[in-house]
Amino acid sequence: MEGSTSPTSTYIGDNAPEEFLPYISKHWLKFLAPDPRVNYVLGIIYIFFMIFSLLGNGLILFLIIRCPSLQTCSNCLVGSLALADFLMMLKSPIFIVQSFHQGPTLGSLGCQVFGAMGSLSGFAAIWSVTAISVHRYLVFEDPFDKRKRFGRIGTAGVIACIWSSSALITVAPFVGFSRYVPEVPSECKLFICVNLFIPSCQVFGAMGSLSGFAAIWSVTAISVHRYLVFADPFDKRKRFGRIGLQGKLNRVVILVVVIWVLSWTPYAAVVLIGAVRSQYLTPGMSMIPALACKTSACINPYIYGIRNPHFMMEVKRLFFRRRARTPSYRRELIPLSDFRSRLGIPDSV
Repeated sequence: MEGSTSPTSTYIGDNAPEEFLPYISKHWLKFLAPDPRVNYVLGIIYIFFMIFSLLGNGLILFLIIRCPSLQTCSNCLVGSLALADFLMMLKSPIFIVQSFHQGPTLGSLGCQVFGAMGSLSGFAAIWSVTAISVHRYLVFEDPFDKRKRFGRIGTAGVIACIWSSSALITVAPFVGFSRYVPEVPSECKLFICVNLFIPSCQVFGAMGSLSGFAAIWSVTAISVHRYLVFADPFDKRKRFGRIGLQGKLNRVVILVVVIWVLSWTPYAAVVLIGAVRSQYLTPGMSMIPALACKTSACINPYIYGIRNPHFMMEVKRLFFRRRARTPSYRRELIPLSDFRSRLGIPDSV
């Protein structure tokens, strides 16, 4: 590769500040710097991602906070996912600025903030989707047994566990366990044992990432499967008479889980490859998971908001006022004698 490059070729890390060089893995320094147009395109893509995600997730959070009728246990878990996706895209300006400036211009602080927000929102989003799947399975397994549901206290405890565990992982690099380091020219991510090149540490990282992803995926898949088994359409028709709404909810659950798998499987694969065979990783490959999870953060609120009739009802109530009926559309009460005369019925009858 070196023989085919021109003397003016630049490599990753050439435009990085001196304080960054000790933290950039030697694996990335051997790659040529990407074409500036690639960073411009990524910056533009992230602008659209940020707009769609912040508007969608912000609307979901606003509706849940504003409307007491939406503050159910299920919707609170949806709000947890919306908050995670909102935070995930709230850090996009850092990436956008660095994309247009072709490097980590915000320094070490920008890298730390970017990595911490990404870690917090990413783990919270993964566990929120898992909790949503489990909760809906418990609800539809036996709709009349409230003891099997999370309940308000249980839901609050689940959300607290989601965010406390995510926060614990996020602050770990600040207390000496691993660190946030630049991965590609415009990214700063959490490296746990991936770039230390210690065999035992690499095995630990690979097994940890694989077992963690497998555990979350297993819980989600089993919950969705059991949810669909217990959500018998004929039984729901007899119990509630809401077969149309139930079918929509089934499709929403399946769609959300499919999007979750497509969004986070690339991340698990890249972490696993980096822990075992990091020489196969390229800068382009490392950006695929980032784009995938950002796409999920943009799609999730519109799935829950647009396809959920309760959210749409509140949207119409808040933002679209009903037009007052004109007198021509109102029913007018007329005397009985006038009604009988119009029909040609004598008053004496």
